[in-house]
Amino acid sequence: MDIGVLKKLTRSGFILLHITVLLIVNGQVKSAGTRWANAELEAADEASDLQIYKSVVQSMEEWKQRKNSSKRQKRAETNACYPEVGCFDTSGPYGYIGMVPNRPDEVNTRFLLYSSRRSRRDTPLLDVAFTNMTSIWHWAGKAFNVSAPTKVIVHGFGSSCSNVWVYEMRSALMDVVDCNVICVDWEAGAIIPNYVRAAANTRLVGKQVAMLIAGLASKANLPVENVHLIGFSLGAHAAGYAGAELKNLSRITGLDPAGPLFENQDPKTRLDSTDAKFVDVIHSNGENLILGGLGAWQPMGHVDYYPNGGRMQKGCSNLFVGAVTDIIWSAPEVYGRSLCNHRRAYKFFTDSVSPSCAFPAVPCESYEKFLEGECFPCKDKSKCGNMGYHSDKSPGRGKMYLLTRDEEPFCAHQYIVKIYNSPSALPVVSYGKIQIVLFGQLDINETFTITNKDDAALSVGETMKKIIVPHPALQGFNRVQITYTAYKGWLSNGLSKWSIDKFILTDSYGNSQSVCQRGLVMQSEVPVVLPLYPG
Repeated sequence: MDIGVLKKLTRSGFILLHITVLLIVNGQVKSAGTRWANAELEAADEASDLQIYKSVVQSMEEWKQRKNSSKRQKRAETNACYPEVGCFDTSGPYGYIGMVPNRPDEVNTRFLLYSSRRSRRDTPLLDVAFTNMTSIWHWAGKAFNVSAPTKVIVHGFGSSCSNVWVYEMRSALMDVVDCNVICVDWEAGAIIPNYVRAAANTRLVGKQVAMLIAGLASKANLPVENVHLIGFSLGAHAAGYAGAELKNLSRITGLDPAGPLFENQDPKTRLDSTDAKFVDVIHSNGENLILGGLGAWQPMGHVDYYPNGGRMQKGCSNLFVGAVTDIIWSAPEVYGRSLCNHRRAYKFFTDSVSPSCAFPAVPCESYEKFLEGECFPCKDKSKCGNMGYHSDKSPGRGKMYLLTRDEEPFCAHQYIVKIYNSPSALPVVSYGKIQIVLFGQLDINETFTITNKDDAALSVGETMKKIIVPHPALQGFNRVQITYTAYKGWLSNGLSKWSIDKFILTDSYGNSQSVCQRGLVMQSEVPVVLPLYPG
């Protein structure tokens, strides 16, 4: 079965469904996966992408103008004190933003509480405003399973807890583990168009989250070491503020922490590795704002993952070319899709909750060297990681690189393909492309192009290398089909045949399958099928 057919079978038009990925265990088909919405519902999340990006750009321009104006005259420091949450000022490391958070009643933070034992995933057991937070204590002691992990989700700019991605993440977590889930809804404080104001409000939201967790710990005996904060974009920095306030938080996961106003600032003003005992970060859009980047490239955790390089994601269009003034007035259907790269971070995390959807990652000097296969596979497992939900169970620290699939499921079951061209006494070069088809159990197969273009230069004696990411349903490889296609152009043509000596397929952990057939001649456009053997 071609993988394209499988994709059609595993994607349907129901409003909400449990998409399954086929897994073959001991020859039997089993299912696992994550709860996804259909394309129409996910599009609802993305309906405001154009407006969100415009707002960030325009808000940042206005902020820069105010900052330049304040340099010409001494700016008075502002201070605001709010009942219960305390005081905020613009002195010290917080001075660069130039404003304090809104009043709590303006931000109107709400806490939506769920328990995998007691609630439907689309209906919270409790929806409580921060101003009425004390009502949670009595209820939580009865409805929460205080011995179970507690996951706290914090959204970002132009978002809320009603977004589909929050439902998907919440459902995935509650499917896999018996847990409590809290969504922090600060929609009124993150409202479009004032991004700078929303950035300032993360300090207040972080303080409120810290007060909630501290209250649950003291009033309902919820162990702080069982609390995991998961923040997307601005929500990642709000989680960082909460962790800094609590000082003994177990874990924070930053999902593409917002870059504008936070990158390269004092660690006190952003997510930082000191905010929890373990801080893991997924960078999916760490590009310059003018090029469509809304995330931070700067490492901010104990381990920082850079899937597909961490700037632009496979399957997302790189549409930002030219000046922002040109981009702002371009077609919405083109311009708005920029947030695809930014949003990919929470999709990676949601997929990673399923134990069958791994995202192994390796340390490397650069993404370019990673792509060249210099750091792949993981040679020292004590230095490698697993991006996403299970990151805390892997030992790797520092910057990690990996490739993912370009569509759901994004699982990063990576392999490096090596094809050894036959040597020759003469410096023979041909032009063309090499494609392979991998076959697995149930005859599931998928096609990959190993060369970068149709007229790639192929040299005798060289080794062609490429990292590929098969669909997770494609397992138990048993054979490979290799096709050489000679290039036919106006100025140059490839040779009518090409020969190879060896084919090796190696996974992220160093497990290999191969076939050796010295001097195997491949006629152009004639596929050759070879069996694969362990080792």
